[in-house]
Amino acid sequence: MIDPSLRILIADDNPINQKVLEKMLSSLSLNSLCVQNGKEAVEELRRNEYDVVFMDLQMPEMGGIEAAQEIRKMNGSKKSPFIIAVTANTTAGIQQQCYEAGMNEYLEKPVRKEFIQAALHRFLALKTIPKVETMNTSGEIIDQRRIDELMELEDSELLKELIRIYFQESEQSAQEIEKAIACRDAEGVHHAAHKLKGGAGSIGAKKVTALSVQIEQKGISAELQGIEEIFQKLQSAMAEAKKAFTKTYLSE
Repeated sequence: MIDPSLRILIADDNPINQKVLEKMLSSLSLNSLCVQNGKEAVEELRRNEYDVVFMDLQMPEMGGIEAAQEIRKMNGSKKSPFIIAVTANTTAGIQQQCYEAGMNEYLEKPVRKEFIQAALHRFLALKTIPKVETMNTSGEIIDQRRIDELMELEDSELLKELIRIYFQESEQSAQEIEKAIACRDAEGVHHAAHKLKGGAGSIGAKKVTALSVQIEQKGISAELQGIEEIFQKLQSAMAEAKKAFTKTYLSE
């Protein structure tokens, strides 16, 4: 049974979609509040706390992706809600855009009750999982979705082991990148950055992964001009990730 005390917000400009989703939630003994667009959703979340937001993507004034970005940038004591994208837009890449904007789930319209239940159960299963410190939007240190996937394996010791392995391997890869840059060895840069990218992506070190991709591309193209600046950013991102991982998952 889903906790009936959940506070749920629906953001959709279509009254039919609102009513259908509202009734589906009601059949699960869940209450909800409806707003007409992303701007109203952001304003409502500034006033009140919600556990879950069902967010349409294409709405007047402010769409769902922009609204999700604004919600994730909010500061203060209010907790950040679990955002579920609900859309008929199946364009290639749209799901990834939703995740990059800070959404947690993606449901296609017409929405089915069992999919809503499954998404809410995943939210409830993750409620007790600690969240790491993040920057915001594209500057996130940690990919929380990846951490959530690893935590769903229900083996906290495995996660700790993976983090420790990542620390060791990433330091070695960074040293190899630095050496290759000094020697202007484009192929060496490529291979070392590729290795770092793989490990960082597997553990959810989002910012490290993004910068590793940039360095890898420099190596592939053999255009190393400006690579030192990117490498400095990479070193800072690695330090940030290590601090966040250690504080949240390795500290006793």
